[in-house]
Amino acid sequence: MRFIDLEQHEVILNLHKAQPDAKHVLMITTYNNNYVLTQHKQRGYEFPGGKVEANESTIEAMHRELLEEIGGLAKSYRYIGAYTVMCEHPFEKDVFQVELEHLTPQQDYYETNGPCIVASLDDIAEQDKSRLLKDPCILHIVNLLGR
Repeated sequence: MRFIDLEQHEVILNLHKAQPDAKHVLMITTYNNNYVLTQHKQRGYEFPGGKVEANESTIEAMHRELLEEIGGLAKSYRYIGAYTVMCEHPFEKDVFQVELEHLTPQQDYYETNGPCIVASLDDIAEQDKSRLLKDPCILHIVNLLGR
């Protein structure tokens, strides 16, 4: 599937990719049937995610980013696929659906202000959403997953 993001880049969604191996991760996170977002200090509310560090697997990055950004521990997760943003320097993100076991308060949430639990993405004011939470490809994935 193909989308156009808010910066007018083509985005290619691959729901048939067999193994996660991208250099970025994104997690569609839920806890007790609610979405768990993070409030990025500069971008606004979005799902947790980030870059895979050197010598780290994509799965390890997923777990690390959950802990760093929302204090989350995964109860279960499922690999959904990947999307590629076709910009000047194209990049790919592996996407996971994650049900959280629990949230543990952290002293520091790094570049975020920690978790935000909402029943619906509509509970977040448009002006407070990051561009990622308005991205057509990400919203399509959220709609596919339902709850």
